[in-house]
Amino acid sequence: MDPLRFFRVTNWVIGIIENYSKYDIMDKNISDIKWIEAELPCDFYADPFITNYFGDTTVFFENYSDKLSKGVISYFVINSSLGLVDNININLALELPTHLSYPYLFEYSGKLYMVPENYQSHSISLYRADSTPDKWEYVSAMIENFDGVDTTVFQYNDKWWMFSTLRQDFSSSENSELYIWYSASPLDTWHPHALNPIRYSSQTARGAGTPFEKDGVLYRPTQDCSRTYGGELLINEVKVLNENEFEEVVVKKICGIYPYGEALHTYNSTDDVAVIDGRSNKYSIRHAYYSIINVIGSVVKNIFNIGKT
Repeated sequence: MDPLRFFRVTNWVIGIIENYSKYDIMDKNISDIKWIEAELPCDFYADPFITNYFGDTTVFFENYSDKLSKGVISYFVINSSLGLVDNININLALELPTHLSYPYLFEYSGKLYMVPENYQSHSISLYRADSTPDKWEYVSAMIENFDGVDTTVFQYNDKWWMFSTLRQDFSSSENSELYIWYSASPLDTWHPHALNPIRYSSQTARGAGTPFEKDGVLYRPTQDCSRTYGGELLINEVKVLNENEFEEVVVKKICGIYPYGEALHTYNSTDDVAVIDGRSNKYSIRHAYYSIINVIGSVVKNIFNIGKT
């Protein structure tokens, strides 16, 4: 047992790669990364998604506060005329009472939508952007009574598909138990896939970014959590996807990149800029303090709730 485990904090950061399209992941090495790190050593940035919807390239991501033990969705803008500069401004996009992460983005009928991970709400919810990246309107619960993790929504073969894994306490299901739904549109009723739940012995079910098509083939980024959470990025070739069948095979594996080589679990790209994340381990007295305070707070809350019943 590590005697310093209470001081150890996982440090997730965001990496930006210029001149890198979504298809380059198949045959081009990732290099010349600009890493964006949280200001406080025990906070972190992860799960980056990228869009040109608002004009300049905008990156949305999980902004996790160790003190609050909660994430919000933040964003920053890359000004293409200035290049990737050091003074990137972090702005708030969406905050709820519960934890938020994995701000999955997609466009439909000229509008930009977000499906953030919010398993604590026990639903998979949809938000629509207003005129600016800091204004999001709640649309609906796409799936209710489901603690969805890293939900992915995309169009393929004239249908819309939604992939998500199920989080259950004291279980690794969020890394290995995949659910699929399909619909005529992302705003319509979602129907469960005939094979739900799809269990993966190799723990490659969990989403890691936006699926993409190349040369008529559909590829799905996923996380390999068999070694550690979000340890490596997998690119899966989807062989069959319809209402009754699903088959895919891993065609590429990308490991973490120095100096954040402990893990890599998100990949997204526009036509010319890609974003990833990476992880290193640090030790922080501040993290140990917050951990103890949060444990005490949870115990007190549980006692209080028990006392009310």
